[in-house]
Amino acid sequence: MLTLYLVRHGETQYNADGRFQGVTDVPLNELGRKQAAAVGERFKSMNFDVIYSSDLQRAQETAKAISAHHQKEIILDQRLREIDFGSWEGLFFREVFVSQREVWERWRAEFDFAPERAETLQTTVDKADSMLAHIREHHEDQTVVCVGHGGTLRVMVCRLLGIPPQNRWQLQFDNTSVSEVWFREGIPFLRHLNDVAHLNGLNEA
Repeated sequence: MLTLYLVRHGETQYNADGRFQGVTDVPLNELGRKQAAAVGERFKSMNFDVIYSSDLQRAQETAKAISAHHQKEIILDQRLREIDFGSWEGLFFREVFVSQREVWERWRAEFDFAPERAETLQTTVDKADSMLAHIREHHEDQTVVCVGHGGTLRVMVCRLLGIPPQNRWQLQFDNTSVSEVWFREGIPFLRHLNDVAHLNGLNEA
């Protein structure tokens, strides 16, 4: 049986500030490094066969905290990268919601529309489908860890469960959250979503 763990990266300063981050290569902040250490401890006693990570440093840092206890090579894959927000990268969410609300709503709902230089929903879906197909083809009956980003992981779960990708924003993925999917006879079952029990109040400390 294939088991898939989806892990979001730890917090960055862009996350803390409420900015669009996308493919901007922002490192973990102090809290994010503590979160990564905590999720690493969570996986310390768990067995897995392979770990994939987005090549952006915030994901790599989180993946290294997990792999450190297992001496597993981290396979970097750009298909796990965050959605490219184009001209919005670095901007505050609130300023975009106020000044470009109609553009924001169209981009959330339409497969082939995107803000200036940003990635379309169709592109994100294609990345997610390709990554999932790769995992299912190459890791049957194995346990796989994927460390990525909220936007991309949301779409991956939507595609696995048959949820319209336009509804991806209704799925919550907190920093270093762990989501678990089992595949039985090829059918995916969501066992855990956005599990942050390993943080034990760390975010409020």
